[in-house]
Amino acid sequence: MAFATREAAHPRTGLESDTDEEEELVLELTMASNVVVDMVKAGQLDDAEQAAHELLERFPDAHDGYDRLGMVYEAPAAITVRLPNITGRPWPSSASTPTTTILSSKTSTSN
Repeated sequence: MAFATREAAHPRTGLESDTDEEEELVLELTMASNVVVDMVKAGQLDDAEQAAHELLERFPDAHDGYDRLGMVYEAPAAITVRLPNITGRPWPSSASTPTTTILSSKTSTSN
């Protein structure tokens, strides 16, 4: 009795054949995923979030989109704030206005 065999699905694309088309999709997925990583590292969190959603739409069976969204939401967002001058005296002309950086996580709130 012969059993029908089914090739294992590619772990990154979900496709069941090993073709040039599949290799192109794997390359496209890898490149798109890496672009999101680069955006997160550069602090471009809004662009990275949009790119991660596009990754999910293009490759719904791959985990990369979810992984990249997780990276976006866990990434610290740097906010530079000008410090107020509470002395009443002007800042020295040789110094720029002091600033500080506040780190926070990108989170969504719902009420």
